[in-house]
Amino acid sequence: MFARCLTSAIKLVQRQQSSIFSGVRTLYSSTMMGIDNFAQVRELQIEQTQDTAERFRTKMGEFVDPSSTNLVFTEDLKLMVYIAANEKDDLMLLEKMMKKFHNQNKELRFGTFSFGPVVMRLYTLFNLPHEAFKLFKDPDLNGFFDQITSFVLLADLLFKNEMYEEVLEVYKIIQDKQIQNMRFPKNLTTVVFAALYKLNTPEAFEKCVGYIKEMDEAGHQLVRRAVCFAVKLAINQNKPELAKELLARIRGQNYITVKNLQILALANLGRADDALPLLRSEIDNDVPSRSRDQGGAFLQEVIDRLEEEVVKLDQKEVTIEFNRIKEILNQNALVQDKSLDSFLLAEINIIPSTPERSFFEGGFNTRNPRDGKYQDRGFAPRGRDSYDRRGSFDRRDGYDRRDNFDRRDNFDRRRRERPNGPGLRDLV
Repeated sequence: MFARCLTSAIKLVQRQQSSIFSGVRTLYSSTMMGIDNFAQVRELQIEQTQDTAERFRTKMGEFVDPSSTNLVFTEDLKLMVYIAANEKDDLMLLEKMMKKFHNQNKELRFGTFSFGPVVMRLYTLFNLPHEAFKLFKDPDLNGFFDQITSFVLLADLLFKNEMYEEVLEVYKIIQDKQIQNMRFPKNLTTVVFAALYKLNTPEAFEKCVGYIKEMDEAGHQLVRRAVCFAVKLAINQNKPELAKELLARIRGQNYITVKNLQILALANLGRADDALPLLRSEIDNDVPSRSRDQGGAFLQEVIDRLEEEVVKLDQKEVTIEFNRIKEILNQNALVQDKSLDSFLLAEINIIPSTPERSFFEGGFNTRNPRDGKYQDRGFAPRGRDSYDRRGSFDRRDGYDRRDNFDRRDNFDRRRRERPNGPGLRDLV
């Protein structure tokens, strides 16, 4: 009876911790960052060690004493990361164990475990940005967090807590270190440009332009979301001409953010008449790019800003055409009353296909919840933009091979089941 009550209490604490995390918005979703899976595995580990956890803590407290000659082994640190509570004593013990483990003779470590990402997931789960940033900069842990995954987890945690200058500091450190020979990891640069956008100062804009120039020189291409942050920052800083040039970098021009930024840039350039074809293209399409259920293709704040410029232009033909298009857009529910900011900062929740998905699975071990055993797997990085997967979470922790965005396996199966070959739906 007592054991069941204790288990229920533990689960309640875990749910409370998860609710603390879910109450704050990050740029990347908790699923994408592997935090949901980490929390599930952690809950199982706490339940399995409830009878021995306190003795383990006492023993580790003795081991990390400066006078102790005992070593902190990989399995010890693994366990502590999973069972640590959001309490000062536990976090202090974990920190001491990390430092002792990191500074022990490296010849004693034969595995390929990367503790950095999972420690950052723990601090993200607890929403402890200041503490995580302090650990990251601690000279006694130099190299401990040298994984791209750790950098992005930390930057995302800092971003959601509005610590934008610290995000830029993390970016400066990784540029200096060039972890895995990468100066501009795309998942990190997206958070960096989001931080610059939120800072919205002349200094932030200057840094933004400088980063873009550096990336151009290195032949690095920004992802769409990062470009959109830079475009809106340029518009906010009264540089619509730069915004228009940046928009030309984006291949897909039919995204709602891109389309509205195009109109906004043209309006701020005083070229309201040139923005009308963008509005007209939506109503001229036989198949609108966005259905009524999805919401309109244009945002009310953007339409209002364009209308201000139409009035300033004071050309009868332009005014008549704008009013006609505006009426049709409203009649067909193609205008929605949401802010552009809400679209720019919408949570990114796409699990990419292999090998890029390895970034989001990055960790130090694999664990099968069904048997409670750890499995050590090593993965080598593949391709220039891939990430080190050494010690990543096993797919059975939530990333099933069947969930891969690559549908080739399903396509092949259906083709075998149909003697006459694949149908049209299979080829789309």
